[in-house]
Amino acid sequence: MNPSPGAYIHIPYCAHRCAYCSFTAFAGLDGEAEYFEALLQEIHARREERVDSLDSVYFGGGTPSYVAPARLASVLSALDSSFGIGAGAEITAEGNPDDLDPERMASLRALGVNRLSIGVQSLEDAELVPLERRHDAASAVSALSRATRMFSRVSGDLMIGIPGQTRASLMKSLQTLLETGVGHVSVYLLELEKAPKLVAMKASHP
Repeated sequence: MNPSPGAYIHIPYCAHRCAYCSFTAFAGLDGEAEYFEALLQEIHARREERVDSLDSVYFGGGTPSYVAPARLASVLSALDSSFGIGAGAEITAEGNPDDLDPERMASLRALGVNRLSIGVQSLEDAELVPLERRHDAASAVSALSRATRMFSRVSGDLMIGIPGQTRASLMKSLQTLLETGVGHVSVYLLELEKAPKLVAMKASHP
């Protein structure tokens, strides 16, 4: 039996490109309209490739929560008309705490997003500085707590290998994250070889 198909949609726009980022991502929204137009054309061009409806759609990035929700809605509409989206499909959007104010969360939920994956990386302010994150620990906790009240499925991301991080600080971040009520935690290793800004920082501050 073949598994039901899913779709991953890459949104390559962020308010700021963090020091560790090695993904295809751009600071600002230059070229956004052209990108989404090409994305919709690609979806429609592939409409004959699948006959089963999608059981999951994942908006990754970049920062999907940074773009206008109407952009994501247009993609969901194209996917539904081209392939069909199952009634119980999981619709995930990645987001950063600084983008996820109550209005943005409500808009995402209204367009069909039923799972948020929030990039926290750390809940220790000193560890967020070298990563060039725009949020601090308090605002991240606030966004996570708000998300768990609005969405039944919320996950939080943490990172290990951050300059200055210790086992104790990692466990403190994890405990604080769990206390917000998230149902899933993902932990990623910071790959310094893919983070030229952090390599340069480490070289200048041995």
